[in-house]
Amino acid sequence: ELKRNKRQSLRIVEKTPKHIHALEKINNFYNGKVKFIHIVRDPRAVIVSKHPNHKKKYWVSDKRWLNDVSKGLEYEGKNLLLIKYEDLINKFDLTLRKICKFISVKFDKKMQNFHKIADIKKNVAFENFQIASLQSDRNFAYNKSVHQKRISKIYSNKALLKLAKKLNYNI
Repeated sequence: ELKRNKRQSLRIVEKTPKHIHALEKINNFYNGKVKFIHIVRDPRAVIVSKHPNHKKKYWVSDKRWLNDVSKGLEYEGKNLLLIKYEDLINKFDLTLRKICKFISVKFDKKMQNFHKIADIKKNVAFENFQIASLQSDRNFAYNKSVHQKRISKIYSNKALLKLAKKLNYNI
């Protein structure tokens, strides 16, 4: 049993991607007292990402990106904040402050150095993690010729192109 005093609050952070399809159930379970942060990323960068435990396998298909992002956007404006991954990287301070405001947490300068204090680094997904790996040039891995077959799927998916344009991805 979790106990808290009046000045504390309980925060649960969970990042299982498929849970984007259960927002309504999660919201109902917590009687509407829940906030969601939906982080989206350029579909080109997403579909060339490799699975952290299976380095030879791609992680997400173009259809899954479209399906998952669309599902999250259905909930936008209720208690969901949409954040672009690229903003989290390129406008870190501003985006972090936006997140803090949304979840009613006072911004603390220590948050800017999360990589020095976070326990999550012990997770297998953060193997060989370095803050330098969060640079914007990493977003352009999709330009490598080895990925062109996958990238071409984006250009033939009109619904995906429309959604990407809505999110201001210049594809």
